[in-house]
Amino acid sequence: MGFFNFFYFLYLDLKKQTKEHKVPKKVIFDQIYFTGVQALPIIAIISLLLGAIIIKEGHAYVGKFVDKSWIYKIIVSVMIRDAAPFITALIVLSRSGIAMATELGYMNINKEVDSLRIMGISPLTYIVLPRILGVSLSVVLLVIYFLLIGIIGGYIVTNVFSPIPFWIFMGKLSQNMNFSDLFIMFTKALASGFFISFICCFHGLNVKNSFTEIPQRNIKAFAQSALSIIFINFMGIMFYLVFFT
Repeated sequence: MGFFNFFYFLYLDLKKQTKEHKVPKKVIFDQIYFTGVQALPIIAIISLLLGAIIIKEGHAYVGKFVDKSWIYKIIVSVMIRDAAPFITALIVLSRSGIAMATELGYMNINKEVDSLRIMGISPLTYIVLPRILGVSLSVVLLVIYFLLIGIIGGYIVTNVFSPIPFWIFMGKLSQNMNFSDLFIMFTKALASGFFISFICCFHGLNVKNSFTEIPQRNIKAFAQSALSIIFINFMGIMFYLVFFT
């Protein structure tokens, strides 16, 4: 089954099952826990360091030549609009995407997917849809978490160079932030989550004959998902440059 056929049948199944309210919520919540909750520590570490580095380098280079307000513009453009959705998507792909493809590959080899069909349960409804919904929502929530922790890291380093109350720091940051920045950030996050889960589920379910196919499919899933993340972020940058600058 090719990508387009897989997407078409997924769309038909989603249309049917959402009307009948048969999408298994437990599987969605399990996926959110695995993809979102368990990724919180690594997201916190990376975002805290990134926020601190952005402010430090901003003070070291930009602050010497221009007004300090440019630092807040850098936070918005680098962290909020670009880094948060991009890095979060790569972390989710590395942690959850490949694990998902591997899991579905083993399920296919062990005939668990065929067993679902025999019982009259759609594999797309029970296996694919919950994972796509869970991963997509998890990426959006993780981006928000990434952003909050990154801002805290930036604020801590800002106080080292020039002490400032937190509410003033947030006020200046919000003054340099537009709706377009948040719109692009959330659109990137949602699109990345969808394509990561879609591609990894596709390759996992296309493992057919032997366990040796699983690592081969994992490599394809990782490469194609990574390319989709890069493409989504590139299109986000171009969209911003064309319509908002």
